[in-house]
Amino acid sequence: MTQRSDVEKQLKIWLRNEDPEGPFWAICEQLIRDAVRHHDGGVEFAMPDALVEEIATIGKDFGYSPPTLDDFKDDARALVKERHADMLRLLTGDYSVEERDTWAMQLTWAETFKASGDAKAAQFLEGMFPVALREHIASSGLVPADVMATRIIEKANLSAHLTVIANRTKNEAHAAIDAATSLVELQSILQAMSDAEGKAVAEFQQAIQA
Repeated sequence: MTQRSDVEKQLKIWLRNEDPEGPFWAICEQLIRDAVRHHDGGVEFAMPDALVEEIATIGKDFGYSPPTLDDFKDDARALVKERHADMLRLLTGDYSVEERDTWAMQLTWAETFKASGDAKAAQFLEGMFPVALREHIASSGLVPADVMATRIIEKANLSAHLTVIANRTKNEAHAAIDAATSLVELQSILQAMSDAEGKAVAEFQQAIQA
């Protein structure tokens, strides 16, 4: 994140109800800009307590009301919702809605074939391969329908696993946010969620490309 975006982010957080064109905003912008300029860029910038207190003290002359813990909790819940959606969006990729609507049917074919070797399901499954590839698979001694069924089921299992992790992470974050008693706790909760999501996404992408 650049220094400018750090400043803009903090202004949006701490002066959410203030006039961007007003004098108090200008004062705070300069204070935050100075703090960001002296910040170690190796870690994410967080407002020092002393600066928060200074802004609150100056703000008394401007009728400033600092954001409350509940305000920050609302922000955290919104971020959790956004991150949860980002994780689930990995499952759909660039596929069209129309194609995604066929996934349940494909899984039914795959599971039916695996369970009983159903000829109709086999016909549908092997028909999904280009002719040349289907013939190549068959010539290598494999059953095209079985190969396709395995692919479909493996992808469905990976998607289900990521969905479980996404929903569990979201629910744990919401519970922790509700119980949090400080901004530091909220920041820790969001960082833990980010770490868990990052690990899950990396594992999913690695598996889906295997």
